[in-house]
Amino acid sequence: MVKFNVEKLVVKYQMMSSITPALGGSMRLAHYDENDQEVITRVAIPFAVARSWKEEYKQTKYMVPIPVAVVYYDEMVVMIEKGPQLPKYMLEDPEKYGALFDDEKPFTAHVESNLKIIQRNVNERWHTDGTMMYELPQDLEHAFKTSQQLTADGVFKSCEVPTVKFSELNLAANVENPSGHTVVLIKNAAGKIFTTPPIFKNIAEMRNSKLKSDEGKNDDNRFDLIEKMFDVNMEFALSAGKTVGGIFGNKAVSPLGLPQLMIALTTVNLPNIRTSVRSTFPMGMSFLQAYAWLTGLMDQTDDLPSLIKMRALMKMLCQKGIFKKNTMDRVFRKDSKGQHKIATPTLKSVEELQAHVDTQSEAERLITVDKVLRSSTKKSTKTDGATGMQIED
Repeated sequence: MVKFNVEKLVVKYQMMSSITPALGGSMRLAHYDENDQEVITRVAIPFAVARSWKEEYKQTKYMVPIPVAVVYYDEMVVMIEKGPQLPKYMLEDPEKYGALFDDEKPFTAHVESNLKIIQRNVNERWHTDGTMMYELPQDLEHAFKTSQQLTADGVFKSCEVPTVKFSELNLAANVENPSGHTVVLIKNAAGKIFTTPPIFKNIAEMRNSKLKSDEGKNDDNRFDLIEKMFDVNMEFALSAGKTVGGIFGNKAVSPLGLPQLMIALTTVNLPNIRTSVRSTFPMGMSFLQAYAWLTGLMDQTDDLPSLIKMRALMKMLCQKGIFKKNTMDRVFRKDSKGQHKIATPTLKSVEELQAHVDTQSEAERLITVDKVLRSSTKKSTKTDGATGMQIED
């Protein structure tokens, strides 16, 4: 976890010509050199920041660079506020249009004013996951006892905490009145309590569309329900191997059992397997095991770029990383008598096949040979592009 330090939150006024969520997210900033020539610099930014801009402002490219207030947290961009696109005559005459300016700034950003509210309200219990800031309970032990159970054994529980999204730092109402999001509290055998970032507004968002049974509509013991109905797929194992291995090293990915998956699927190139197989092949780790494993790793993460990657991985686990255990049963449906509608092929040993060949009559063998010859000598045809006629090869 990363504790939030309000002193690391800095606002810089810059000129932006474009922004895009492609390739993980980036923006192009413009400035002028000593010869008054425009110089464009590409800056990498988090994907979520670029996506938030696109969702709010729609336009992502500007023929003339626009003024923006870029909010940095520990040198990482966490939010961008769009400034007014003022006419050139206003920019050239700040004395006459001084109400729009603050000293030498192109405009006064709302987010800069809201920083004072944050400085007043933040205490040592506030943390950040790179996308928002959130306040953990002062007494975790008491909060754990009074929180809502997610499993019958009481190991996983959910607790609502106040949060402020970085993307909403320019809205004073949201900064003054933090919204509620859910964090998951996990207690290990030694009694230590681990917390996850507030990934979901509430636990009901986790695969809610997939939990259509009556018991799925209740948040109580929801993790038990997911554990019962879902398996963790190989897609998660591959994503976790890449993310966790890159942050913690190759030894940290051993719980994923990637060698066993290679043996089971008889290939060393697991990413080359079709998506339909990767998303429906169980990796061997249960949902609760995977969630607890990621939580322990996130507790050891102390830099924001890595924490953002781990946060995205945990969100992926709860959405695309699990699949219903009865997926294959729904493909091979059974009739009213309990029989598969698609007949299961009968398996025979080599000895049984040899015995069958030995008992065949000469006429039966000739018929089989004739069928094989006919299928192998059948001429193929292709369509002529000019005439549309079928031509034999």
